[in-house]
Amino acid sequence: LRGTWLDPFGRTVERRMERALAHDYETTLTRALAVTTAANAAQVAQLAELHARVRGFGHVKVRNLAGVKRAERELALQLGIDAATSAAVQHALDEMKGAGMLKGIPVVVAK
Repeated sequence: LRGTWLDPFGRTVERRMERALAHDYETTLTRALAVTTAANAAQVAQLAELHARVRGFGHVKVRNLAGVKRAERELALQLGIDAATSAAVQHALDEMKGAGMLKGIPVVVAK
């Protein structure tokens, strides 16, 4: 069912992010390969390996993605390219900030 119109989770923020992330990865690597030289080949290889660290589910995956995107931006800056970050990926990062924490819920401690 995954990837078809019958997929009940196909329209979730996380699933949309996953689909957009594959496109972002391809776009960023295409840009990096266009400027690859012998001097920066190691940095391009590092950039290519970064997305293997995006693991987990829900807020764990988004936390890992945030770290990968930070490292990706730094490497892209060193290479003189722009790292691709689609609207769906940015939306997931923005929406999941603080996930797993009590947000806006008053907590009362009884003695």
